[in-house]
Amino acid sequence: LFITALLTGSITAFCGPIAFVGMISPHIVKTLFSSSDHKLVIPGSIFCGAAILLLCDIASRLPGSYMVLPINSVTALFSAPILIFVLLKKKRFRI
Repeated sequence: LFITALLTGSITAFCGPIAFVGMISPHIVKTLFSSSDHKLVIPGSIFCGAAILLLCDIASRLPGSYMVLPINSVTALFSAPILIFVLLKKKRFRI
């Protein structure tokens, strides 16, 4: 547990926090493949998370400008509506 916390802390300190990507990519993969099989969801989540970060990185570089938006802000703007949708969808099934 200590080694995991140390590795997670060092990666976060090096790369910065990336908001919501780890929370939404499994839900996107489950929806796309209509499956909860972990043999499919885990590799799919890896590639889906990488694709989300790549798209957010491209969107963060403002075309025609020398400014770059923080990647964490762009991922939060992209991921928050998806996460809210997933939470509302799950809440509807429990009622």
